[in-house]
Amino acid sequence: MTLPTGSTGRLLAMGILLVPFLLLAQFVFVPAWKAYAAEGERIELVRGQLERYQRLSAQLPAMRAQGGQLRDEDLVVPFLVTAPNDALAAAELQERLKAIALAHDGRILSTRVLKGAADGSFERIVVEARLEMTLEGLQDLLLEVETRKPYLFIEELAVMERPRRRGAAPVPTASLDTRLTVYGLRRRAETGGAPRG
Repeated sequence: MTLPTGSTGRLLAMGILLVPFLLLAQFVFVPAWKAYAAEGERIELVRGQLERYQRLSAQLPAMRAQGGQLRDEDLVVPFLVTAPNDALAAAELQERLKAIALAHDGRILSTRVLKGAADGSFERIVVEARLEMTLEGLQDLLLEVETRKPYLFIEELAVMERPRRRGAAPVPTASLDTRLTVYGLRRRAETGGAPRG
């Protein structure tokens, strides 16, 4: 077999010489470059994480101080009845009910303090009341009882229309005879000592 001569032979010779370089580039340089680029990306990722952790560690003392402050504050206190004993707590609830009823054109006919019960780390201060008021006044009273601080909870509610005298015309704003049992929460003495405020 004779090899081509002239310009064809030179091109063939150059092609044969380039094949090893192309193979070297394909199987050595390209994988090495890809590995280098991947390693660069990994290093950038690690560097970003390191910077983030350094920022977080710089914030750690302030976060610890804030955590200690939150532990020292009693965030529940505004929602609790804070009287130092059960009798004063019950009196506070009775006065609050009376004030709310008067503010909504109602009147308290009677109140009675019921035996409280433990409720987790709190104790219930329970008051039963009998009121006379209109439906609108009762709606306002119920809203105010359940949305103002300290929080109170209505456990039982019974509403009856007051009997009218025989032959009397119906009144659009008839009085309702309402009985309700309300309780507030107070921190139990054995779990937290006297309430902080």
